[in-house]
Amino acid sequence: RVKGTFKPAVAIEGEDAKDALPSFTGDVQLDNLRMNKLEFAPKMNGKLNASSSGLFLNAKNRADEIFEASVEGEGKASMNIRRNNLKISAEVDDFAGNVEIAGLSIDDLELASLRGKVENAHAKIDLRERVGEGSVQIKQPRLSGIGGELLEADIQWSNRVVSLQRASLKQVKSRYEADGEYCLPNAAWDAVPG
Repeated sequence: RVKGTFKPAVAIEGEDAKDALPSFTGDVQLDNLRMNKLEFAPKMNGKLNASSSGLFLNAKNRADEIFEASVEGEGKASMNIRRNNLKISAEVDDFAGNVEIAGLSIDDLELASLRGKVENAHAKIDLRERVGEGSVQIKQPRLSGIGGELLEADIQWSNRVVSLQRASLKQVKSRYEADGEYCLPNAAWDAVPG
């Protein structure tokens, strides 16, 4: 539910009045914001602002329940979600971006038979420079009949090569480790902007 006020278009210095956009400022209420069983908050209240400079949403319920999102010109966008132990933040700027996740119960996403809890994960990528890195730590991982106590892995991307480094699956009486590299095929490589 959104309630607010539209303001007429006002040209800023150096802008043609016919190119000016109206703006909107108002209150927003988000009810039952969820993805599958992953509930971000049962109810959040906040502010929504939209103008020629972008779209900005800031809503919260309690101090530990926050949903912030923005979309600005020139390809900039960000999102920040907090709820109890769940923390998700993402930023995109032109052809680069990063994401950080902590406290995410994979079970709530209902992704086939994938289970576990993401304790910590991050990824950083720059499509123009064609580089990226990331790491993940999942407690109690399970996929179909394979499970464990802890899954950890690091990933690096440089040009055509994606490397899996220090991947390990710890089980009660076993530990499995893996390293590897994958060379992107021409179709994938040609699709990367640069």
